[in-house]
Amino acid sequence: MELKINKKGNKTEIYQEITLLIQEMLNQPYKSVLLSGSLAILKEYLPNINWVGIYLIKDNKLVIEIYQGEYAQPLIELNKGLTSQCFLTKKIILENDVSTNCQHIACSLLSKSEIVIPLLVEVTPSGVLDVDSSQVNNFDEIDKKYLAIITAYLTFGILKLN
Repeated sequence: MELKINKKGNKTEIYQEITLLIQEMLNQPYKSVLLSGSLAILKEYLPNINWVGIYLIKDNKLVIEIYQGEYAQPLIELNKGLTSQCFLTKKIILENDVSTNCQHIACSLLSKSEIVIPLLVEVTPSGVLDVDSSQVNNFDEIDKKYLAIITAYLTFGILKLN
């Protein structure tokens, strides 16, 4: 697979190219390759991303499966943080200034905004995709739309490769 993403394109064009690459990665025979490659693509090609990771539910906690960025909280109780709020409500959480939200658990001290997308198997959550930015107000409706699509592909890949 050859990466040909134009970082200078508009956000929608960048997401369209990223989505195609992640679709191609669904052919990988190993879950670790799919997830680490997909997260690396997101971190590299989305603007101002300083941390991206996937948490999966295990033993009634969100447990970090794989991530790109600084060392992060490896276990999150289901009643703490924006990640657990996303998991429990099954809704995308977009926080454009994490300093104003007491529920935020920092994956990085550089994080200024965050978007968390549930990984849904039919209607049951299995985990979340967590994306942090070093910029306030970095995320918008375009991010919500495309990260939901990408998360659906990743969920499919996780199920296929388990």
